[in-house]
Formats: sequence, structure tokens, C-alpha cells
Amino acid sequence: MPAGSSSASVVALDCKTGEALWQAKLNSDAEHASAAWLPDGAEDQIVAMLSGKLAGVSPKDGTVLWHREDEPGGLWRLPLPVMAGYLSQAPNGH
Repeated sequence: MPAGSSSASVVALDCKTGEALWQAKLNSDAEHASAAWLPDGAEDQIVAMLSGKLAGVSPKDGTVLWHREDEPGGLWRLPLPVMAGYLSQAPNGH
């Protein structure tokens, strides 16, 4: 599930063929951060830190479940979001 370009911010790939299964378009460029898996009894999520945005995406089909813009002048500072239960934290250093 690499984070990519503004036209395909999060992409799920078939492990055997390398073909794209789905693409989540969040209009954000790649960031130097790994996506994280957020297990949820109702609906599991992939949480991705992108350039100026944190977003939750459905692993089933790439539907964007939620997103949050970074604070003005802020930069995400962790290599991946921290997950605790149903919470996701991505400190921006401010």
C-alpha cells in the first residue's frame, strides 16, 4: 500500500502480479511515511500520512473514510501514525 502521487495517493497492489487493485485519490503527494493498519471491529482502515494530510482509507476498495488537513505551517513529524485503539495520532512538532 504505497503512498503515491496526487492522482493516486494510496494504492493497493496485487502481491502476485503487481497490478493496482484500487487507488484512493486524496489530491496529496507522497510523504516519507508508511501507511498503518487500524483494526476496527466495524471497518478496518488504512491510515496514511500524506503531504499535508492524514487520511483513513477502506482496505476493501480504497474509499476515503475520513481525512484531516495539516495545521498551517505544520509538518507531520513521525515516520508513521501512532495507533491506540480507535485513535490515530500524527504529531506535527508544534
